[in-house]
Amino acid sequence: MLRSLVAGLAARVDPQHLTFILIDFKGGAAFASLNQLPHTIGTLSNLEPSLAFRALQALNAELKRRQQCFADAGEGIDNLDAYLATNPAEPMPRLLLVIDEFAQLAKEYPDVLSGLVSLAAVGRTLGVHMILATQRPDGVVNDDILANTNMRTALRVQSREQSTNVIGVPLAASIGREQKGRAYIKLGEEDITPIQTALVTGVSGASTAQDLHVDPMILGNAPKEHTIQASTTQINDMDLLIQCIIEANELLGFAPARRVWPEPLSGHVELVLKHYDSVTHRKQQVVSTSVSSTLDVALFDDPEHQRQYISGWKFATENLVLAGMPGSGTSGTLIALALRIADTYPPGKADIVILDVATASLDALQKLTHVRGYAGPGHANRQLQARVLRYVATELDQRSAHPHDEFPLLFILVDGFATLREEYADVEDMKLIEGFHQVWAKGPAMGIHCVVTTTRLKALPPAISDLTGQKWLYQLADTSEYHPIVDKDNHPANLPGRFVSTTRAHHGHVGLPDDVDATMVAINEFWGVDSLNPLVQEFPEHVGPEQLVNCVARGSETWQIPIGINETDLTPYTLEAFTGEHVLISGPARSGKSTMLAAIHQMLIQQYPGIDILVSAPRRSPLGQLLPEVMPPDQLLNRVAEKGGSPEPCIIMIDDAHMIADESQVLTQALNSPESPFLFIVSGRNNDLRSLYSHWTGKIRKSRLGVLLVPDTDYDGDLLGVRLPRHPRVTMSEARGYGCQNGTATLIQGVTASVRSLR
Repeated sequence: MLRSLVAGLAARVDPQHLTFILIDFKGGAAFASLNQLPHTIGTLSNLEPSLAFRALQALNAELKRRQQCFADAGEGIDNLDAYLATNPAEPMPRLLLVIDEFAQLAKEYPDVLSGLVSLAAVGRTLGVHMILATQRPDGVVNDDILANTNMRTALRVQSREQSTNVIGVPLAASIGREQKGRAYIKLGEEDITPIQTALVTGVSGASTAQDLHVDPMILGNAPKEHTIQASTTQINDMDLLIQCIIEANELLGFAPARRVWPEPLSGHVELVLKHYDSVTHRKQQVVSTSVSSTLDVALFDDPEHQRQYISGWKFATENLVLAGMPGSGTSGTLIALALRIADTYPPGKADIVILDVATASLDALQKLTHVRGYAGPGHANRQLQARVLRYVATELDQRSAHPHDEFPLLFILVDGFATLREEYADVEDMKLIEGFHQVWAKGPAMGIHCVVTTTRLKALPPAISDLTGQKWLYQLADTSEYHPIVDKDNHPANLPGRFVSTTRAHHGHVGLPDDVDATMVAINEFWGVDSLNPLVQEFPEHVGPEQLVNCVARGSETWQIPIGINETDLTPYTLEAFTGEHVLISGPARSGKSTMLAAIHQMLIQQYPGIDILVSAPRRSPLGQLLPEVMPPDQLLNRVAEKGGSPEPCIIMIDDAHMIADESQVLTQALNSPESPFLFIVSGRNNDLRSLYSHWTGKIRKSRLGVLLVPDTDYDGDLLGVRLPRHPRVTMSEARGYGCQNGTATLIQGVTASVRSLR
C-alpha cells in the first residue's frame, strides 16, 4: 500500500510541489525502486543512532528555514498555501516523511520517533507531513501519535485489538486473507469507510515483442531449428510508472529538488594536497580552504545547517586531543595532520617532532623533511622518548626567554599518551611528564602546538583535559566516556577516521591521500630540501676519544677528565677532580671498563703533555692489548714508592684494581697523603669492590667520583654515594652507565677505545 500511495502521489504531483523522505526499517528493500523518483530527496534504512540524530537535526533545520521564508515573505504568511501565493523565487514543495515499520523505530529509538511525530505536528502548516506504517501496532500507537494523525488506515490485522488500536473499531480483523489490499480508512470519529487499495507492483498484460529471425534456406533441405528464449526479466507496473515519471520530469525540465540533508559522510574521504596529484579523485574530498591557523584534514557534517564543510585543527588557539580505541583512526589523523603541515609550510618554517609510543604507526613519517625528531615505541627507544620530552620543555623555556625572537612553528605529535603516562610513572620520569604539561599549557602562545592520541579519555590528566576544548572522539571502548561531552544518540559511526568534535558536536571524517608514501616523496621533491639537522638526536652507542679530546679548556686548576656523552643533551661529560680526589670506574665483566681506561689514557696524553702516566693491570686484563706500556702490579708499586716524595703530579691508572693487594701499603700511603701528587683512575668489578671493606680502593670510593658502568641499580650506587634510578630509560649496554660526582648520577655513554683507534 505504501508503494502504491507514494507512486500515485509522484505520478500526480511534480517534484516542485511534493518531495519524499523514505525511512524503511526492514533494510530498505521496500522503497528501493522509489529511491529513483525525482521527488525522493532522502532515504534512511536500519538507522544507526548517529544517522537518526542527524535526520532529526536536519528536519528541524528545514522547519526553521521554512519559518524564516514565511517571515521574510511578509506579515500574515503562516501556512504553505499563503506562502506559495506570494510567488516565491524558489519553490517550496510539501515534504512527506514516509516511515515503514515504525514499531521497530519505537522499540530501538523511541526518542527519535517522538521527535518525528512532534516535528510533523509543528510542520503541518509549513508543508511537512508524515505517513507511519507498521505490521505490529500493539503498544506503539500511543496517544501522541493518535492526536497528530487525522487519517488512519487499517488493512487486515491479526486481532480485533490491533484494529481497535488504529481505527477505533475491530472491523479490520474481519478482512479475509483472499482480500488483498482491502482496508478501512478513518477520516473522522464516525467516518470509517472500506476501501480497496491499488496494486502497483503487478505485471500488466502487455508483453515484450520478440525479434523475428529468418534464415536463408535451400529448397529441399529442412531449415535449422531455433529455440526462442523466454524473457527472464519482468518489469512490473511500478517500474514502468517510475520510468515514465523520470522521463516526464526530464522533459519538463524541473530542477533537482532541494535536499534536506547532504549525503552522509563517506567511509573514504580523500585528503587533497597542493603538491600531490591523486589518482583516485574520490567523491568526498578535503581541500584546504582555511587560513594558515587551521590544518584542514576532515570533512564535517552540519545537519543543523543542512550542509557539509571542510575544517580541522585550529592550532593557533589550543592543542588537540584525539581519543579512540586502536583501529579507530587516531593514528591516521596524525598522519593527515603531518602531511597537511608539510604541504603548507616550507621546511624550516614548521618543524614536526613525533613521539610514537603506541604501535609505531607513524614510523613512515620520518621520510618527511619536516620531521626533525622521532622516537618509536618500546623500552629500546625509552632514552629517545625521554630526550624528546626534555627537548620540547627546553624549547619552551628558550622561547619564553626570548619572546620577541622569531621561531619556526613546532608541532609535537604524540601517539599513545596513555601508554606514555603508564611507562613514565616513576618519580624521576614524572618530571618529564610534568614538563610536557607545561608545554601543553603555555606552548601555543610560543608557537609550540601539541596533539595527542589516547585510547581512554580518563587517562588524560586534568593538566591536559581541562585545558583542551578541541577533542575529537572516535570509537571508544567505554561509551560512557562520550557523556556528557556529546549526546548519547550522537556517537560516531564505527568507521576508521570517523569522529565527533566536542566544539560543535559535529561528525567529521578524516581524509587521507590514496598513497601516503608517494605523497611524502612529492612534497619533499617540491620543497627541494634533502634534509635538515635533527632537533632530537639519538643517544650514541659508541663514543670515541676523538669526539672528546678538545672538549676541556686547558689551564684549569683541577683535573678535567672527559669520560663520555651526557644523555640529557648529548654534550661531553667531564669529571672534575681536586687535589686528593680520585676516580673509580666500576662495572661487571665486559662492561667496557678496560676500553674506557684506554680511551681516557689517550685523551690525557694530549690534554696534559709532559705529565707522567703510569698504567698497570693484571696479566689477564685486556688493557695490555690496548696500550703499549702496561706494567705489572709489583712494578707499579715500586714506581709509586719512588715517586712518593716528588712534588711533580703523576696520573696512575689501574685496571682490575680489586685484584691488586697492597700488602706494602704503598698505594694506601699515596692515597692518604693530603698533598699527594697522584691522581688515581682505577677500575674494578662492581661485586668485588662492594665486598672489599678494608681494601685500598675504599679510599678512592670516598671521593664519590667516577663511573658506574652497566650497574646493579639496587646496590652499585653505594660505591660512589649516589642513588640510581630503578628503571633506566635506556638499555644498559657496553660502556653505558652513570657518571657520578657531587652526589649526582648522570646517564652517559662512556668513551671507549679500540686497538685501531690507538694506533
